[in-house]
Amino acid sequence: MRASGRHISDHDLDRYYLGMIREERELAVLEEHLLACSDCVARAQQTEDLVDELRVALSSIDDLQCEPAFRKAPRLRAVGSA
Repeated sequence: MRASGRHISDHDLDRYYLGMIREERELAVLEEHLLACSDCVARAQQTEDLVDELRVALSSIDDLQCEPAFRKAPRLRAVGSA
């Protein structure tokens, strides 16, 4: 996880929602940070909303072939939920 200061970078939030983080350690560090940092949770929610809006917009374009990871990204788990 690349951090600017002590927070998750926008790039890593994008990678997370696009399903591009494959290394368990990196994923664990990112998710652990999200459990403790309300600022990053808010930014993560904004990233998730944007990615979801892009998916909806792209799904209406029949001729466009986008990366499978873009179509099937994980959803943010609510902080404190199992």
